[in-house]
Amino acid sequence: MGLLEKAKKLLKKKEAPKPKRPPVRPVAMLPVSSLVANKHAKDLAFVDEGLEEILEKYRRTGTLEPVVVRPLPDGKNLIVNGEGRWHAAKNLGLRELPCYVQGMRMAAEAPTVRIRPGERRHD
Repeated sequence: MGLLEKAKKLLKKKEAPKPKRPPVRPVAMLPVSSLVANKHAKDLAFVDEGLEEILEKYRRTGTLEPVVVRPLPDGKNLIVNGEGRWHAAKNLGLRELPCYVQGMRMAAEAPTVRIRPGERRHD
């Protein structure tokens, strides 16, 4: 085996592995009326400041980013992330909202994954 072949073999072994893509979460269209605010996250309550931005983006694009919810035993869905989009959907008179439905072991976990109003995204 020549020097070039040895170098190629060494380079092949040292190639960085390709980064794994996160799994694609399916989006479910859920009735706006089936979503409920997270009463366990009083300190993370929705702030009206971003509502106008969300409404403006919807008017421009016709879409809303999916809301993250988890199912409740009564058939409703607790909003984990995206309460502002839920308020915007109600304000716009939408009947359905795109949602990522996830499972969580305890209701107390939900507030820890929400974005605090001061740290909200700018989509």
